[in-house]
Amino acid sequence: ESSKDFAGFVTYVCLAQGAFMPADTMYDNLVDCGDHGFCVRCVSGFGASGRWDMAAFIVRSDTPVSNSWDSEGTKGHVRPFLAAMEARGCRPQWLADLVESSERVWRWGIYEHAPKRTWISPGGRAVLLGDAAHAMAPFMGLGAQAAMLDAEALAEELARGQPLAESLRAYEGRRKGPCEEIVSRANYEGRAITSFGVAARYLQSARVLMHRVQVGLVQSPRPLLRGVGGLLHRALVLGHLGLEQLSFFFGPQRRLKAE
Repeated sequence: ESSKDFAGFVTYVCLAQGAFMPADTMYDNLVDCGDHGFCVRCVSGFGASGRWDMAAFIVRSDTPVSNSWDSEGTKGHVRPFLAAMEARGCRPQWLADLVESSERVWRWGIYEHAPKRTWISPGGRAVLLGDAAHAMAPFMGLGAQAAMLDAEALAEELARGQPLAESLRAYEGRRKGPCEEIVSRANYEGRAITSFGVAARYLQSARVLMHRVQVGLVQSPRPLLRGVGGLLHRALVLGHLGLEQLSFFFGPQRRLKAE
């Protein structure tokens, strides 16, 4: 029950020393190729040896690949993405320069945990938290936050002075449901940023509304508004997923293979 499932995404990460991106910017671009889509996200940073720029290409794949930190890719894996962007007039020259100057290319499969029956050991004396309990796709950036909230909740329950078994059940009751929801949302975010065709166009038009629902309703302190917001958000998500299924049955669909 502890094994992870391939989430259906592969990320290629290029790292190059030097200033390639425009100053003080982040780059996030969904490329709709009609029968497939991919996302490009770029950031810059600094180390002891100066500035380094990073470009990540995220694509769907039916072929699982390793998620080991030292899993190697090649520039040859990335060049088809650059060619697709160039054909659509959306490939900045600095991105091509960054890729060609990269000292290393990683290729990482994205994995996640399916919901577990319980986080508590059969003997009732150990419990899971963080990635051991709910490994998730990284597309929402909430994995570390969820682990810290797990630790806080577990510490609070252990400090109550109740029997250990009750503390572990209370901790699991507080964190299991919310974390499983985040895992599901993170997987959906991966689908969203790799959308294509009519589903991508729907999502582009619905993004503003989805953000307003999230901020104005889902995050409201009032339970009624949170409930309404949750229903509206799920309806918008189902609309996107429904269009993806229609694209699958009635139009060409292709996933780039993670060779």
